[in-house]
Amino acid sequence: MRWRRIVAAGATALLVGSCGQPSDSRDSIGQAASAMEEAGTARMSMEQTMDAPTGTFSSEAEGVVDFAGQRGQMTMTLSGLPGQDGATIEAVADDFIIYMKSPLLDPVLKGPESWVSIDLQAAGEEMGIDMKALAGQSDPSQMLDYLQGTTDVEEIGTEEVRNVDTTHYRFKLDFEELAETGPEEIRESVKVMVEDFGFRALPGEIWLDEQGLVRRLFYEFEYRLPDAAEDGTFGPLKQEMTIDYYDFGVPVNIEVPPKDDVIDLQELMEGASP
Repeated sequence: MRWRRIVAAGATALLVGSCGQPSDSRDSIGQAASAMEEAGTARMSMEQTMDAPTGTFSSEAEGVVDFAGQRGQMTMTLSGLPGQDGATIEAVADDFIIYMKSPLLDPVLKGPESWVSIDLQAAGEEMGIDMKALAGQSDPSQMLDYLQGTTDVEEIGTEEVRNVDTTHYRFKLDFEELAETGPEEIRESVKVMVEDFGFRALPGEIWLDEQGLVRRLFYEFEYRLPDAAEDGTFGPLKQEMTIDYYDFGVPVNIEVPPKDDVIDLQELMEGASP
């Protein structure tokens, strides 16, 4: 249960943050979602750091994203894990299903399966969070509504990202404000994030090019797990993440692992319990 919550909690903050891009020019930011979908695909590069009571862990990843098809694929390299420095994880995202494959999982895989899956929507529902509503995937224009929870917006200036000219903004998304004034369909989910997980704010930065495409995103957020108080192992947690998008329109072929090669994470963890 805890690992499902760790993955789902982090994903929840990113879903809300990706829908809440800020600027004094709301029209240009609001068009970013449509611009990304029209571009279709892109390569992506990600750097992430997590501070936990047990230490600091980091990762780097490279992959591709199909915005229109709502799929993604990447290979992640981990750092800071005792005895596992340099370990890799292959990940495929198909809408709200995440598939993972790694040598780290081999010791607990007892069957023919080589991939582990987690259903973010189902994991969110266990916690009282509607992932699909937070993503606002059914209506890209809905993303503008999340700006009601955005404060402290600042245009920093122009900056090159991977040799592309961009406009750089800094912002903070206020979860407590969003729980009160955001779209009706997300308020209860955001309240759970605030009250149960300790999400208060999502400071971040965004870089947009002349076509309105997101070239870089930066987030930092802190949270806890509701059942982490017993030993403190998984809380509080602080994450920082930077994502670059480039080579828009690149051909991609993202395949979901065959069903017979996949085991659900919850089933795997239950089987690994003593």
